[in-house]
Amino acid sequence: MRSVIMDIVIISNDKKSKEILKQHILEIDSTANISLFNENIDLKHELTHFNKHTIFFIYLSEPFSNGIHIAKTISHYFFETSIIFVSSSLQASRYIYDVNHCYFIYEPDLKDKLLAALNKAANNNQRIAIVNKGKTSLIPCSDIIFFERDLRQTIIHLEDKTIKTYENLKKYDEQTGPHFLECHRSFLVNLSKVIEYHRTYFIMSNGLHVPISRSHEKHTKTIFEQYFL
Repeated sequence: MRSVIMDIVIISNDKKSKEILKQHILEIDSTANISLFNENIDLKHELTHFNKHTIFFIYLSEPFSNGIHIAKTISHYFFETSIIFVSSSLQASRYIYDVNHCYFIYEPDLKDKLLAALNKAANNNQRIAIVNKGKTSLIPCSDIIFFERDLRQTIIHLEDKTIKTYENLKKYDEQTGPHFLECHRSFLVNLSKVIEYHRTYFIMSNGLHVPISRSHEKHTKTIFEQYFL
């Protein structure tokens, strides 16, 4: 797996909340680039410095409409970006469904839920290029269940189809983020698509079994536990 430097924006009028979230993120990934802004951020100017791969944390406090408006503006510029809402009020969750977002964190649960939110955000907006029959397709990583190497071909398993390419598995291992795991020299799985984990195999969201080789057992167990537990 290759580590990807995360670009993160935190928007809140509460200075203490921003600093606490920043420290929690750096405990997870010390290389993250983190920018802090108040709700009066000049979006038209500042958004030129970011892109659809930026992860936005937006704190929602009353009136919740302020944060929702900011999120809608960001989504207008970057439709596929990942927005994570944070609030100390569960009432805020009633207002978030009118805008694209990938996670809501109740602030008292921030430390426990942050890693899952970051993993989902990273998985949400990353795409890889797949060459097939002379055509290059950009596939969201969130659509990929697992990669399988079969003789000279790599098979990409999606929810509704498979794609075959002659690109080697190592290339995709280098392109995908920390939510993908090599559990066998011929298999690379999307951890967010795992339904069941057994010592010698995974059951994936499409019902297929992916083997875990003996040489990968210990590493697979460690990464799986770090990802989910």
